[in-house]
Amino acid sequence: MKDSPELRLAVTGASPAGKYTVTTALSLATGVPRISVPSETIAPGVERRLTDTVEIPIRAFEARVDSEARAGAGFVSDGSVLHEWATAESLRRGRHRGEWLWHPGDLPFRKFEESFLAAHASIVRRHASVAYDAVVHLRPEPAETDGDHAAAQLTDRILVDALYPLPIPFLVVGGPPEKILARVTNLFALPLRMPLSEAVSIAADETWQDDFPTKQFSVKEIA
Repeated sequence: MKDSPELRLAVTGASPAGKYTVTTALSLATGVPRISVPSETIAPGVERRLTDTVEIPIRAFEARVDSEARAGAGFVSDGSVLHEWATAESLRRGRHRGEWLWHPGDLPFRKFEESFLAAHASIVRRHASVAYDAVVHLRPEPAETDGDHAAAQLTDRILVDALYPLPIPFLVVGGPPEKILARVTNLFALPLRMPLSEAVSIAADETWQDDFPTKQFSVKEIA
């Protein structure tokens, strides 16, 4: 968007942590273009043994790097290149070790999965360190993660641990979206084009979400 602030900001968090509402409202309020990679655009057409922990992270990384490059000098990213890697790593760590005993044929796949995710971690961290000017990490709220709270907490810990070594500033926040947006816009001195309360209200309107003016790129378009 012309004349929008040149800030490359990634908003991370374990799903669901309110990233959609925060990034959408922030884009509306400041004019910084919002980018995201919808899960349906990176989902393979055929389910495979390592789909969730290998194939999806690769597809998502390609899609996010492409979307960020197209966005130009300033954007707010719903998620980051760390997101799908952290989700996959959480799935791997959360898997019961006894599964190797119950399904010994899976052992070669699990060993490859572990090696791949360790290597992929280095790639996504290196890219994040140069692709973003800063990161805002949203803490998961217990009320938002009923039934999957343990998985959300594990993903949250993996993401925060990945942020600490990066040579870019990051802010860990929680609470109501308007309070989060106030901290972010004040911290980065972002000019407002509309009141934050109005931006949050629009972002939270489910009947409006399908019309959000953000170009999404599918894997087919990237290829």
